[in-house]
Amino acid sequence: MRVPRKTEGGGHTLKDILLSLFSSIVLLSAIFSLEEKKLLYSVALFSAFLTLFSVYYFYLGVEFLGVVQLLVYAGGVTVLMLFSLMLAPEVDEKLSIDRRRGLLSLLVLPPIMYWATRLGSRSNFPLLDTKDISRNISDHYVLVLLISLLIVSVIISISSILGGEKEK
Repeated sequence: MRVPRKTEGGGHTLKDILLSLFSSIVLLSAIFSLEEKKLLYSVALFSAFLTLFSVYYFYLGVEFLGVVQLLVYAGGVTVLMLFSLMLAPEVDEKLSIDRRRGLLSLLVLPPIMYWATRLGSRSNFPLLDTKDISRNISDHYVLVLLISLLIVSVIISISSILGGEKEK
């Protein structure tokens, strides 16, 4: 992954600024999905995070991974979470969240990310072409995607059958 280059004037381009704003929205949706006390709202925010995260794949030119992210994770995983919430008995107690952990992670994560981007720009690792990765995945792993979609549909069918028997 390339580190954004600065322009000659020392500032960032509009594309860099918009990408930074979008990244902050993605991170905020992830943080809010963890901080939300009601599970249904937390799943909705997690779904928003997964959907917004798939935009990165489209931005990088790896459309296949973006579609897989949308279908399997933002679609399938979110639906399974919602099914488990609907089938589970209702719990009235709210989740207790330790705020110190969140504060510690907000203090520790930015220096680590800064250090990782600086180290990554100085490394001699070969840059991988995302188009080649996308072609390789679409050539070899489409069968795995189809099997996973089949398994998800079987799980949904079984849960609906068992849910129908449970009501009787």
